[in-house]
Amino acid sequence: MFEIRDRSHLTPYLLTGAVILIGLYARPLLPLDETRYLSVAWDMHVSGNWLVPHLNGEPYEHKPPLLFWLIQMVWGVLGVSETAARLVPPAFGLGALGLTQLLGRLLWPGEEGHKAGAYASLMVAAALWWMVFSSLVMFDLMVAFFALLGWVGLAYSLRPGKLLGGMALVGLAIGGGILAKGPVILLFVIPAGLLGPLWAPGGLKIHWRRWYAGLLAAALTGIAIGLAWAIPAAVAGGETFAENLLWGQTVNRVSNSFAHQRPFLWYLPLLPLILFPWSVWPNTWLSLKGWVRSRDRSFFLTLLVPLLVFLAFCKISGKQPQYLLPLFPLVMLAVARGLTAPWSRMKATPAIWPVTGILVALGLGLLAAPFILALDTRLQNADWAGTVSELHVPAGLMVLVVAGLAHWIGLRGRLEDGLHACTMAVFGLFAIAHLVVFNPALRDTYDLKPISGVIANYQKSGYDIAFAGDYAGEYNFYGRLQRPITELYLHEVADWAAKHPNGVVVTLFRDELAPFPPLFSQPQRGRIAALLPSRAYRAEPDARSMFLSASIPERRTP
Repeated sequence: MFEIRDRSHLTPYLLTGAVILIGLYARPLLPLDETRYLSVAWDMHVSGNWLVPHLNGEPYEHKPPLLFWLIQMVWGVLGVSETAARLVPPAFGLGALGLTQLLGRLLWPGEEGHKAGAYASLMVAAALWWMVFSSLVMFDLMVAFFALLGWVGLAYSLRPGKLLGGMALVGLAIGGGILAKGPVILLFVIPAGLLGPLWAPGGLKIHWRRWYAGLLAAALTGIAIGLAWAIPAAVAGGETFAENLLWGQTVNRVSNSFAHQRPFLWYLPLLPLILFPWSVWPNTWLSLKGWVRSRDRSFFLTLLVPLLVFLAFCKISGKQPQYLLPLFPLVMLAVARGLTAPWSRMKATPAIWPVTGILVALGLGLLAAPFILALDTRLQNADWAGTVSELHVPAGLMVLVVAGLAHWIGLRGRLEDGLHACTMAVFGLFAIAHLVVFNPALRDTYDLKPISGVIANYQKSGYDIAFAGDYAGEYNFYGRLQRPITELYLHEVADWAAKHPNGVVVTLFRDELAPFPPLFSQPQRGRIAALLPSRAYRAEPDARSMFLSASIPERRTP
């Protein structure tokens, strides 16, 4: 099934591999999400409890356990390490590229499907937002993998005598998706199954009653796989955990999300950015225009299903740009089909000037950064101003060089050259941003290894540790903490300090501390994270008031 006929099929994997390596080298785990998820995995490792995930000693119902299970398995083989854990989600991204190629071959048999699948997987790997998330410890590439597995199972079911095997894949995909991120997988797979009569190739004799019966059986099988974990976990986790797991995490996110509430059209202005460069590549729109003239029934899978799911996501209360990542493969398959189909009348043209033009504008903007900063004192005082002013010249020149090379490649005139030129432009931008522009700032304000190590040393020495504000587990994994950190509201800090004279309080402050010197401090996401001894909060009322008013509690976002 995964036969590789030429090196073009390997390009997406090589590109993604380079992206993963750059991400691992250039940036630490990003708080709050990545540090939280590895802290959940670490808590599972320490406790040995694989049934109910915990964060900082408390049941964690916000995400299902598949990612944490897989990290445990990898740690069981390679030992506990940050790198090993950070390779788990990217592995699903690589698998999604292979499934994209396979789905293209199933939809369009023969050389056309091979070419469309190869083009589509390259376009997925080179989409800016997909590239960014290819090296992050997040759940969305896992959902993309299982959604693709479901679509592959549906397409495979259309082959003579393959209904049972195909629907078994669909059931496995739904079950895996539920264990990865919950019932949202149904939103990707079920509409495609319901619309099967529309996108099935013409001339096939299909018993649609059997098809829908198989789809129902697959859905029930997948749900049963999810419930096989959820029900025992709900019983073991207690009443509150069970209610949040089985009801709150699904219904509340849809109707009235406790995090990331956005208006209905919030996604719309973001689409050009997250789909860059293909959103501004003229050939994308020319290829989609060809669908109007075609009679290719796969239109209903590769374009109609993403549109319906997109509208559903617009309706859902909680919104994040990465939630759309699983739709990328279908959309790129539609574009790739338009580029390669016999009915396409599009001329082979590089047409990459909008892409390289944007890079030129970015490069000139970096070169002009000192002049822009000089115009406004508020910009000069921003956290990122120093980094940009130091690196504007090399970064700007590098972006201009990448734009020039990409444009030169595109001028060769072949369609493949246009694809490769756009890919090079985005990869160059990604590499420069990670290795030159953002790397110092990420290391200075997002790397929590130093403070986590200090906290671990105090905890090992017998000190009681508390955090003033909402604690999201930022330090547990990096510090390899063996005991939870006490989470306090700000008004509780003074009482806790009085009861724990041998205690240390971690607090985030707006600016430098005064008058009491901290035991340790470092920048953290634009603030100052400081370790203060209990006696600082038992000081005179004026000093205690200063500490409490200067601190900013974190808001927990699952």
